[in-house]
Amino acid sequence: MRASLSEFSLNDVEPLYRNTHHSTPAPESQSARAYSLQCRGESEIRSHQFLSAESSLKEGLILAQVSGDTLCQAECLRGLGDVNIHLSKLLISKEKYSQALPLYVSAGDKAGEAHCIKRTGNVIFCLGEIDASAIAFKKALVIYASINELTGQGKCLRSLGDIALLQNNPLAALAYYEEAEPLFTGDNNMVGRAGCVLGRGEAHNLLGDNDLAEQRLKEANEVFIQNGSLFEQGHYWRCLAKISLDRGDYADAKSKIIQGLNICMACGNALEEAYCVRDIARCDELGGRTDATIAGLIKASQIFEEVGNTAEKVMCDKALAEVMARVSLT
Repeated sequence: MRASLSEFSLNDVEPLYRNTHHSTPAPESQSARAYSLQCRGESEIRSHQFLSAESSLKEGLILAQVSGDTLCQAECLRGLGDVNIHLSKLLISKEKYSQALPLYVSAGDKAGEAHCIKRTGNVIFCLGEIDASAIAFKKALVIYASINELTGQGKCLRSLGDIALLQNNPLAALAYYEEAEPLFTGDNNMVGRAGCVLGRGEAHNLLGDNDLAEQRLKEANEVFIQNGSLFEQGHYWRCLAKISLDRGDYADAKSKIIQGLNICMACGNALEEAYCVRDIARCDELGGRTDATIAGLIKASQIFEEVGNTAEKVMCDKALAEVMARVSLT
């Protein structure tokens, strides 16, 4: 599964910053102070200062609640949702988006409404709730289209492509990625376009065209490196490892996943870290390293449990039980 924190995933890891629509209140007011803290929190997220951002947004939320500024409350809650995605606290993130959504609706902010629905889709995708995430992406897509928000539409279509990949439907995935890519317009959306190229690479891998898949993956990663997109770089290495596995080179696959694992650990992407640990365990199993397989599956299961992905934890536990059963027979 694509760990779309990396977007988030989670795919789509970049928060959607929309401060220009918010008219700044008088400097002396509590609402103005709340808005200032909300903006500071957004800036700290962009600088990867997540704990500082959390503090700023929580303080801003309190002042916004005292002053009765509904939209600022929504923005602070949405920001806290973004922070907790980056900290891999998915259940808390889901809660914050759920709290922000009715406030955006009350304020008539369609972009904020769509953003919360889309980000909720990302979170529940990473929690293994695939059908529910597809519904969320499609709902957000309709709202983004109604306000002509191209990047939002692109993100939703890309996420639907990720779901199609997970459902082993590479042709549908390719169609989603090809529709999404031109919607990521401008230099500030290079990572979004590259994410679609990466997805196309994954689809070509499923279709058996490993040479084209490898080409697309490497094209995408060049953009990720240029833009410092560590979440996406971590996922890239795991995708590239799948090609090595198809070619029967388990050692090379493991080496590539370890590179991805190191990146994920450096940027705090616990969910993608869990996928890397799980996939390393699979390489060890194929290479006949039973003890390492068992240790890896146990560790992956623990991380999946910590981030709240029950579905993947159950799958790891099942794989572990199968390995242990084989060991008991030898």
